[in-house]
Amino acid sequence: MTKKVFQLLTLAVVMGLTVTGCAKKNATSVSEAGDKASTSTSGADEDGFDATNITDEEAKAILASLPTVYFDFDQYALNTTQRKQLKTVAEVLKKNSTVRVSIQGHCDERGSTEYNLALGDRRAQSVLEYLEDLGVSQQRLEGVSFGEERPVATGDDESAWARNRRAELVVVR
Repeated sequence: MTKKVFQLLTLAVVMGLTVTGCAKKNATSVSEAGDKASTSTSGADEDGFDATNITDEEAKAILASLPTVYFDFDQYALNTTQRKQLKTVAEVLKKNSTVRVSIQGHCDERGSTEYNLALGDRRAQSVLEYLEDLGVSQQRLEGVSFGEERPVATGDDESAWARNRRAELVVVR
């Protein structure tokens, strides 16, 4: 395995582990989430990883393990960690111009059906808009809300609810 492929696989694992932590730092509430952060899309990130110079094989490995973005209760704004993860995804998508991604917004079971569908949509749209801000064509992205209808965890506790408050990125075939 080449050093670069090993770095990519390591990055993909770290991305997945970091996202599952449901970080609370830098997250904002529903009412504060209108601001967009400015982000540079060129060159290597803080870890020295430059997604613009990866091979097609390496890009496919990253696309096979797109991150799930987890949100705190009643929130849809992206925090710093999520933005960094999505920056790598954007670079890979820009390199692979035929790939389309569905961004699927989900909620936990609390709240009305209508509220959760709207919140799921805002979660999907926040990811979609950020990827678009990073240069991914909107024609290649679709946002959809499933509200509380497709939980990945069952139970009436914070652990289950936290796993259901998410936006999943899925490659559309």
